[in-house]
Amino acid sequence: METIPTGVPAVAETPAPLGISAAGLYWKAIGFAVVALVAVVFEIAFGTVAVACSTSDISACRAAAQRGDSDAIRVLAPAAQQGNPAAIEALAPAAGRGDSDAISALELAFKPSHTPAVVTVAIEALAPAAGRGDSDAISALELAFKPGYTAEIVTAAIKALAPAAGRGDSDAISALELAFKPGHTPAVVTVAIGALAPAAGRGDSDAISALELAFKPGYTAAVVTAAVDALTPAAKRGDSDAITALENAISILTPDAEGITKKP
Repeated sequence: METIPTGVPAVAETPAPLGISAAGLYWKAIGFAVVALVAVVFEIAFGTVAVACSTSDISACRAAAQRGDSDAIRVLAPAAQQGNPAAIEALAPAAGRGDSDAISALELAFKPSHTPAVVTVAIEALAPAAGRGDSDAISALELAFKPGYTAEIVTAAIKALAPAAGRGDSDAISALELAFKPGHTPAVVTVAIGALAPAAGRGDSDAISALELAFKPGYTAAVVTAAVDALTPAAKRGDSDAITALENAISILTPDAEGITKKP
């Protein structure tokens, strides 16, 4: 063994593997430890959220549901079915973007036993997608026209469908035809006519056909007048469908003191 002048034996330095210094190995090990720690914390944090959300804690599920997470939406669905406004509001952002899972969950909120305020919140949540013509959202809003719902709820659904119907969306127009079924008040039918008027005024054949439903026996003079007014712009431009609709109305209807009745 070689000695140095001091007489202290020299110890040969062990080379670090792959040419990495001891200091480099030290900091590399620290780096691995930090990465492992972050991974553990990440897993714990997200595991906790998942467990909390699985307990139907709406506040824990809200952010995930708003992003469109299907598991969170599935957890919130029973709460929406029970008429929980917080659950419905948590589903609204995803439903508004047209998320089919969120829309299906909101359909569960449509129950005649729920207060008008609860069902109206669901309608408002569906309105953005329905207004763009989303077929799933429009189909969900059709539930509001079933027997048992108040005029307030039906009117809210009509207003949610109005933007798409006004552009001539056939699904939205078809949904608005439900307002002409027996049981709906003249005020509700008049709102539906107003929603159909922009498309009918441009000569949309589906909207014109829907407005012809107002010429059936039993409707008040106010309802029939509203439909005539909605058809007049297209008829003045020579639209054959609008002209035919008005001719049919004249041929089968006549006013009286009580409203509009069929000719004998």
